Amino acid sequence: IGSLVLMFVSSINAQQDRHFSLFYVSQLELNPGAAGMFSGDVQFFTNYKNQWSSITPNLYKTITGSVDGKVYKNTSNGTFIAAGMGFYNDVAGIGKMKTNIYAASVNVGIEIADDQFLSLGLRPGLFQRSIDYTSFTWSNQWNGVEFDSGTLPGESVFFGNIAKFDLNTGLYYYGDVTEDILIQGGVALHHVTRPSIGFVSTDEKMYMKTVFNASMIYKIRHSKIGLAPNVFAFIQGPNKELTFGNDFKYYIKESSKYTGYFDETSLSIGIYYRTQDAIYSTFFFNTSGFSLGVAYDSNISGLKAATNGMGGMEFLLR
Repeated sequence: IGSLVLMFVSSINAQQDRHFSLFYVSQLELNPGAAGMFSGDVQFFTNYKNQWSSITPNLYKTITGSVDGKVYKNTSNGTFIAAGMGFYNDVAGIGKMKTNIYAASVNVGIEIADDQFLSLGLRPGLFQRSIDYTSFTWSNQWNGVEFDSGTLPGESVFFGNIAKFDLNTGLYYYGDVTEDILIQGGVALHHVTRPSIGFVSTDEKMYMKTVFNASMIYKIRHSKIGLAPNVFAFIQGPNKELTFGNDFKYYIKESSKYTGYFDETSLSIGIYYRTQDAIYSTFFFNTSGFSLGVAYDSNISGLKAATNGMGGMEFLLR
C-alpha cells in the first residue's frame, strides 16, 4: 500500500509547475522573450511563496531569483539583444521533493514603432528533481501506537534524483501605446523538450505548457490614480488555469518622463480571481526603482475543507 500511495503522490507532484500569484511582476518567469523588456538598464527580482501551510507546515515552499537586461542596442535600425539568468527552487511535502531549475534567457528584438518592441526569446536550462525517502513512513512500521522508524520499511526504494535539459521559448510585446498607456504580454511554450521526470519510469514526461499573459498600466490623466489590469492563462496537459484581476495604483510622485531625474513613487492594492481555486489580494509599494509586493490567497475550491480557506503568502522584491 505504501508503494502505491507514494507512486500516486509522486505522479501528481511530478506535474507541479511554477505557480505564482504575482505572475505579472516577473514577466521573465512567464516568457523568455520578456528579458530586458522594461524601462531601465538592469532588473533584479526575487520571490518567495509558502502554500497551504494550514494543511501541514511547509507543504510547498518556493523561491525564485533572476537578473536581466539589454546587452546590445542598435539605434539605427531599432534592433536589440537582451539576456537574463535565473533560478527556481521548490520544496514540497513530507518527502521534501525538491525541484530546481537553473536557466539562462536570450532574446532578439526590434522596435516596431515608437516605444513599441517585439522580441523572440529562448530559455535553455537544467531541470533537477530529488526526493528523500527516509522521511516517509510505511504501513509495516506501525507498531499499534506510532510509526517506528527503526523498523525496515520492507518497500522497494528506487532512484530519487533526476537531472534533465529543459527549453522554453516565447514571443513578447512591450509598448508605450500612448503617453498614459503601457501594454505588455505574449505567448510562450514551456518544457518544449518534455524532460523525463518520473522517479519510477522514464516514460513519465513533463507536459509542455502553453502560457498566455497580458498586462496594462493606464494612468488616468489629470489625476493620481492608475489602473493595472492583468490576465494569465496556461494549458499544460489536462491542467488549465485562468487568472485575472486589477491593481489600483495611487501615484505619490510621478516619474519624470523626459528628463529621467525622478523615479515613480506609488502604492497599489489589487484583487484577483484564479478560476475554481482562489481569490487573492495584492499590495505593492514602489519607489526609486524598487518594488516590494505581497499577496495572500484565500482558497475557495473543494480544498477549503482542509485549508479553512487559507491558501498562502507570497512576497516579492524587484
